[in-house]
Amino acid sequence: NVDAVEHTDPSLMKANLVQQLTAPVLWAKGMQKLVDQGYDSFYELGPGTVLAGLLKRVARSATRVSIGTVDEIESVLA
Repeated sequence: NVDAVEHTDPSLMKANLVQQLTAPVLWAKGMQKLVDQGYDSFYELGPGTVLAGLLKRVARSATRVSIGTVDEIESVLA
């Protein structure tokens, strides 16, 4: 998102959605915040592994799982 902060206030979320269209995304900063909060496993849903690759730069020790097919979904859920 535009400020790498979790938001729960609907009016602030609405204002931020407008900014999302024109401001750079602070994805790496947001991921680093999650790591700092103790999250250590991340799942990328959809084809490709771009986000998992970017996460590797931010948090080398984090578990990164890319899920792009039905078989991979079933494997993760098993």
